Amino acid sequence: RYDVHHVARWIEQILPFSLLLLVVFIRQHLQGLILISLPV
Repeated sequence: RYDVHHVARWIEQILPFSLLLLVVFIRQHLQGLILISLPV
């Protein structure tokens, strides 16, 4: 049986890092698409 408070605490700790990684991944992906779409 999982403890709700423990799970919530874990989510609160890991969520900021997950959002940061997601933002970095999106930025790199968008930069790649922009570089590909630009005429050389």
